[in-house]
Amino acid sequence: MKKLHLHPGLAAFGALLSLSAAAHAAILLGNYPQINNNLSFSIGGQFQLAVSFTTPNQPYDVDSITLRLSDYTSALDTPAVGIYTDNADAPSTTLIGALFTNPNSPSTGINDFPFNANGSVPLSANTKYWMLVDASAGSFLWRASDSDNPNPRTPTGDATFGRFALSFDNGASYNDPNTAPYNFLHTFQINATAVPEPVHVSLAIGIALLAFAFYRRMMVAKRRET
Repeated sequence: MKKLHLHPGLAAFGALLSLSAAAHAAILLGNYPQINNNLSFSIGGQFQLAVSFTTPNQPYDVDSITLRLSDYTSALDTPAVGIYTDNADAPSTTLIGALFTNPNSPSTGINDFPFNANGSVPLSANTKYWMLVDASAGSFLWRASDSDNPNPRTPTGDATFGRFALSFDNGASYNDPNTAPYNFLHTFQINATAVPEPVHVSLAIGIALLAFAFYRRMMVAKRRET
């Protein structure tokens, strides 16, 4: 019976394939689709709204954030959406990367708006962060489903949901909106790519290099035989 040998080129390809699979796009946290649009919170002036989450045992790089907004026109309103570190269960002043790029909006209707990352937004594993929604000019409404609904859509994803936090004084202090009368579940989604750990990268590259070296030795030996 013939023995089945794995071609070294295939071994190298498999190692690199496993590396690429380790870096995958994912929903880091979100609660789409919305149940309804019954509630909203006005963002702008002294008013901010944030949501906390804790990353799993894996680093991520945030790709985009989707928010369900209304009364937002890009000609008049300037959102300031970013990811911040945690400070005693509230957003700190430390921004991760840069603020996200604001989408275009010609009307004030309810819509889902994608805010794309402006460069790398790296998140460490097992770490608490805040997505903060603010406005540097104008104002708009962040829509929410009523959490008294029989099927409230609590945020889920690769990360663990913490809480929503309201600020009425431009970030000097934050209140918990999940207590009456602020019983909101604001609609959002954080999209991110899981980043392979350095040890996994090194292992995959090492396997690929060893397989390639072995393959070259086999080719040299075969040429000598002929």
